[in-house]
Amino acid sequence: MKKLINYFLQGLLYIVPITVTGAFVVWAFNKIDGILPFDFPGLGLIIIISLITIIGFLGSAIIASPINSFFKNLLKKAPLLETIYTSVKDLMNTFVGKKRGFKEAVFIKLFDNSTIERIGFVTNKDLKSL
Repeated sequence: MKKLINYFLQGLLYIVPITVTGAFVVWAFNKIDGILPFDFPGLGLIIIISLITIIGFLGSAIIASPINSFFKNLLKKAPLLETIYTSVKDLMNTFVGKKRGFKEAVFIKLFDNSTIERIGFVTNKDLKSL
């Protein structure tokens, strides 16, 4: 029973934001189309797309950039956390990104006369670009 409730709540987490966003777009489209005294098909859609794009740009410039820079400055004060964060971020970008970041995993020796190895990923077989 608990799993069913959890699945239901997880479904709500997916559906509610999409539904609210869709309802807002339809409401805004109807309001904008009713403003003009003449009929101009598609003007409401063009205005809505433009407004959403401008809000997204302003949000990334005003909200996201200062928060990201504050977070990066905070990480610079804790080098170990910065290393962990950047490693996990790069790894997630490799798995979630549009193109696959690596094809195989390898062990790399840190020094010639050492037994210490680190894991690495083969991203390119051809080294001409380097």
